Amino acid sequence: MIEAMLPLLKPSPYGGRIVNVSSRLGRANGRRNKIGDAILREQLLTDDCLSEELIDGMVTKFLEQVKQNSWSSIEWPQMYTDYSISKLAVNVYTRLMAKRLADRSEGQKIYINCFCPGWVKTAMTDWEGNISAEEGADTGVWLALLPHLKSSRTEMCSHFL
Repeated sequence: MIEAMLPLLKPSPYGGRIVNVSSRLGRANGRRNKIGDAILREQLLTDDCLSEELIDGMVTKFLEQVKQNSWSSIEWPQMYTDYSISKLAVNVYTRLMAKRLADRSEGQKIYINCFCPGWVKTAMTDWEGNISAEEGADTGVWLALLPHLKSSRTEMCSHFL
């Protein structure tokens, strides 16, 4: 969707903005929620190794193992595994796009970020979250409205990895 929308982002003095909602569960290297394959984990953590093929390959491998009932919590995140894999894909894709978008000329800049809203009181958490939807949205709104940045690249998701 991001690739399809890029041509529609209008140049502005502040640069275009893309804000992805992610989760702390989407970490490649969390304590319990991490990718067990050390080589894949290192590739996901190394900007120069990131590619759409790597991300798609990770997701495809997981989905194939689920279909074959052969996936293991040793190889994949232990908590909310399917959700964690999807958010890991969002995190690393955001980093990949940040790298690609960093080289745009002034006036054509597009900034991309991802953030975790926290454990929000929504249907997804059975209304057991500890913050309201408004509080969870606060960071996303802040990222979307950031003023012009002097640096050529900004990304907030790297600490999730």
